[in-house]
Amino acid sequence: MKMLLLRYSTAFICAVFIITGAVSGEDKAVGQTVSFRPDKIVTPVSSIIWKHRSSTGSVVKAIEWDVDDGDNIPNPRFKGITTLDQKTGEITITKLTVEHSGVYTIDINSKEHEQRFTLNVMERVPKPEITIEESSNPDVVYLRCAYSEKIIWKKSSGETLNGMKNQDPGEFITVKNTRNPENFYTCTLKNAVSEEISDPVTERELFGTGEDKAVGQTVSFRPDKIVPPVSSIIWKHRSSTGSVIKVIEWDAEDGDNIPNPRFKGITTLDEKTGEITITKLTVEHSGVYTIDINGKEHEQRFTLTVMERVSKPKMTIEVSSNPDVVYLRCAYSEKIIWKNSSGETLEGKKNHELGEFITVENTGNPENFYTCTLKNAVSEEISDPVSEREIFRTGEDKGVGQTVSFRPDKIVPPVSSIIWKHRSSTGSVVKVIEWDADDGDNIPNPRFKGITTLDKKTGEITITKLTVEHSGVYTIDINSKEHEQRFTLTVMERVPKPKMTIEVSSNPDVAYLRCAYNEMIIWKNSSGETLNGTKNHDPGEYIMVKNTRNPENFYTCTLKNAVSEEISDPVTEREIFGTGSNAGMIVAIVIVVFIVIAVIAIVLSYLIMKTVHESVNNICPCIPNIFGPLDCLLKKTDREPKNSAPNDVASPLNETAP
Repeated sequence: MKMLLLRYSTAFICAVFIITGAVSGEDKAVGQTVSFRPDKIVTPVSSIIWKHRSSTGSVVKAIEWDVDDGDNIPNPRFKGITTLDQKTGEITITKLTVEHSGVYTIDINSKEHEQRFTLNVMERVPKPEITIEESSNPDVVYLRCAYSEKIIWKKSSGETLNGMKNQDPGEFITVKNTRNPENFYTCTLKNAVSEEISDPVTERELFGTGEDKAVGQTVSFRPDKIVPPVSSIIWKHRSSTGSVIKVIEWDAEDGDNIPNPRFKGITTLDEKTGEITITKLTVEHSGVYTIDINGKEHEQRFTLTVMERVSKPKMTIEVSSNPDVVYLRCAYSEKIIWKNSSGETLEGKKNHELGEFITVENTGNPENFYTCTLKNAVSEEISDPVSEREIFRTGEDKGVGQTVSFRPDKIVPPVSSIIWKHRSSTGSVVKVIEWDADDGDNIPNPRFKGITTLDKKTGEITITKLTVEHSGVYTIDINSKEHEQRFTLTVMERVPKPKMTIEVSSNPDVAYLRCAYNEMIIWKNSSGETLNGTKNHDPGEYIMVKNTRNPENFYTCTLKNAVSEEISDPVTEREIFGTGSNAGMIVAIVIVVFIVIAVIAIVLSYLIMKTVHESVNNICPCIPNIFGPLDCLLKKTDREPKNSAPNDVASPLNETAP
C-alpha cells in the first residue's frame, strides 16, 4: 500500500512540473527594469516569441523576432521599452508599470519552452506619517499608521513593537508616558521592493509636557496650588542619569539655601507662590523637577530640556559619475529640512555618513537653488542657498551690455562652412551667423545683426551689447555637421542699488526693515554679522530690529546675482528709532539761541530805555564804565544834526539841555 501511494505521489508531482514548467519570479518597483533569459537555446534559431499572461488570464505577444523580418512589438504596452537579444533569447523591459505584472513564456522556433517567468511590479511604499489619537487617560495615547502595506513599529531603544488592528485602516500602538521626553516611536512601511520610515514622534510631542529651552535662557516652574501656612519648600532635580539633588530650599526660620553649586547665583524662589526661577540655563539643568511643601512631595513633575541652539548649516557638494547629477549633503545630527527655490520641501536620504543628502539634477536653470535648514525645539537656522550655477558651473553668466565669446574645442581644416545656432528657453532655434567659403558671412536674424562676428580660422563667435533675449544654448555646425559641444549663456540685468523701507510695530523699541526685491538678499549689521531674512506675502524679505540704544548701529541690505552686487545705504538705529545724539544736539542749540537772544535784549534795553539805563547805573555804578563808550556812540548818533560841524562837541552823558 505504501509503495502504491509513493508511486502515485511521484507521478502527481511529475505531472505538475510537466504542466507548469519551472517557475522563477521577480519583484520589481514601478520604473525599474527586468530581464528574463531561457536556461538554454539550441541553434539554429529562426524565430522567438515572448508572451505575457496577465492576472486576468489574457495573453499578448510582448515581442517577436524571426530571421527574415527582424523584431516586431505588436502590443502598445511594450513598445519603446522592450528589447530582445536574438543570440541568448533574453528579453529586457524597462520603465515597468503595474500592468507588466504577470507570467512570461518564450517560444523558440514556434515551440513553447516549459520555463515560466513570474513578474510582480508594485509601487514603492510612501513615507508614512503617524497620527496621534488621544485617550481618556492623559498619560496614554494611540499612534496610528493608516496604510495597507506591512507595518513595523519601533521605539527609540530599537525594540520592535506589536501593532494592533481595528475597524480603522492600518495599525495602532498604545503609548504610555514614561516621563522621558526624548523617547520616540517610528512606523516603517515595507514591501518587496521598498522600505520607508516615518519621522520619529517623541513623548514631548505626544504629551506636551515640560519646557524646551535654549542654553542661556530662563525657566520658571510653579505648583498648581499651595495651601498656607507654608513652613518649608524644597525643589529637587532628577537628572537623566537618575541622580537627585536639592536645587533650592527654604524654611520660615532660616530663609533660602542653595546647597548645589550648579544652581548657585542663578536660582530664586518665591515663598508665597512656590515658583522657582532658574536663569543662564545650561544643558546640565535638563531633567525632572519636583517640589516638597511642608515636607511632603507634590505629584506634579516639571520636565526641562535645555539644548544648544542649532548652528547655521553649510552644504557640501559631492560629484557623481554623471556630470548633470550631484549630491548635496547637510552633515548634521539635528532635524534637517530641504527646500528648493520654488519653496517645495524635498525628501532627504540617509546613508552611512552623518546627516542627509539630496540628489540634484541639472535643469539648465542656473537660478534654481537649494537650502538646508536645521531645526530643534528652540531654534532654527537656514543655510546660504546653493544655486545650479554654483553646482554645475557650466556656461557663461553675463550682464546686459557685456560681450561673450564661444569657441569650439577643435576645428579640423579644411573648413568650407560654419553655422552658429541659438536655442532659446522656449525651444525655438535660429541661425545666429553663417559663413561659407563661397558667399562669406551672413547674419539672417535681426537679433544678432551689427553685434556678431565670426573668426573663420578658429570658429569663435563674439556677440557684443548682450540683451536678456540672447540667453540660451549655442551650438556650432562645421562643414554641415553639428558638434557635440553646447555653450550655455545667461544674460541678466544688473541688480539695482537697493533701498530699505522702515515698517513700525506696536512696540516702540522694535521695527522691521524690508528689502522688497526678487534677487538674492544678504542682510548684515554694523558688526559684519550676516542676518537671516524672513519672507511673508509681501515681496522680498524683512528683518526685525530691536533698539539696542546705540544710535550708531546700522543695517544693510545687499542684492546679488551672478553678474553684479549692490549694497544699500546703511540705516542706523538713529534713523529707525529717532533717538541718540541728534536729539541732545538740537536741545543744546535751542538753549544757546535763547541765551543769546536774552543777552542781546538786555543790552539793548540798557542802551535804549532811559528808565532801565538809570536803574542799572544806580544799582551798579561800574556799569557806565563798561557800556559808556558804546552808549556815548549811540547817543551821538541819535542826537547830532545831519549837517552839524565836525568840531561840535557832544553834551556830557548826564547833562540836561537848558
